[in-house]
Amino acid sequence: MEEFPVKVSEAVCLGASLALSGICYCLYKKSRTTLDNSKLVDAPHFTIDGKLKDILKVTPGACLQYAVIEGAVQPVGEPLTSSFQKEIFGVLQKVLLREHRLVWNSLSRTWTDSERVLHQRVTAVPFVVVGSDDTAVRVLCPLQASGVHMETTHEKFHQVNYGFSDIIGQYLSGEKLKGQLETEEMLKVGATLTGESTAGWWKGLAIASAVAGAGVLLWLGRRYYNKLKVHWQREKERREFDRLRAENPRARAPVAGHEAIENEEEEHLVKRLCDLPYSATQSISRVVPLYHV
Repeated sequence: MEEFPVKVSEAVCLGASLALSGICYCLYKKSRTTLDNSKLVDAPHFTIDGKLKDILKVTPGACLQYAVIEGAVQPVGEPLTSSFQKEIFGVLQKVLLREHRLVWNSLSRTWTDSERVLHQRVTAVPFVVVGSDDTAVRVLCPLQASGVHMETTHEKFHQVNYGFSDIIGQYLSGEKLKGQLETEEMLKVGATLTGESTAGWWKGLAIASAVAGAGVLLWLGRRYYNKLKVHWQREKERREFDRLRAENPRARAPVAGHEAIENEEEEHLVKRLCDLPYSATQSISRVVPLYHV
């Protein structure tokens, strides 16, 4: 089969989309990394007031890559109420139920602690960060934020009571259930929140570039499949032609054998005529025409 040629334009589009996707993803991961104190100090600090709008208007793309703002959290609509303390309100709520158990390690001959999440519920309502003069900044995708910004509002450990039969079963199975830990974390209304650069732009560009690269790969795959179909059709025709050529000598063999029998009969008749006397030959020639050898 001939080599499959890739056009220069297709190779350029594929390489550019993959490279752009990788670069955008690296920038997205970098922007998602929690900034340490030194980076927070080096980043420009802005006060949430009317001047912030003027700064964004003169900034290319109306976007600041890295900036630090601080303000009080306020819900856009109704806030969330704590499931365990009705006097606590917030804009983010995370309820987690974890199971703790001891598992016997046969190598170290000790019991090791193990835990797994049984239930997790995360709830959020739209909220803003408000400055000193009531200027507000809308927070987008708060669940993707990094760093510690939620406060534990409830924590309770539910210990399991065992009977004698339960203890025997635990030693036989090699697992001891300690209990379940129930926690609730909330971002409270009025809490001070520090915001910095948004990573959503890089994530969106990375996804768009990956989709474009997948489209180019799909186009190349379709072209390659069509070329394979043409190759398979030619191979099929060639095999059919070889089969017909192989069958042709067998088809002519019976005809050749019939002609050989007729020639043999003619030669035998001529030989018999040659053995007859001259007078008999003359009389027969009047009735039966002679064959020329």
